Amino acid sequence: MPIIEFDAAMVERFLAPARAATARHEWDTDFGAGRALTQRQAVALLLAQN
Repeated sequence: MPIIEFDAAMVERFLAPARAATARHEWDTDFGAGRALTQRQAVALLLAQN
């Protein structure tokens, strides 16, 4: 989903430390897996973390 430049910069500011602390191949693999989730699957995963 497209976001405005201000929001994209804020998201990047929070993601940059996590990305820097993770090997690129791990980041790419996990990022791809997350993008492949349906909204229902993502919600179920979040709820299972509690």
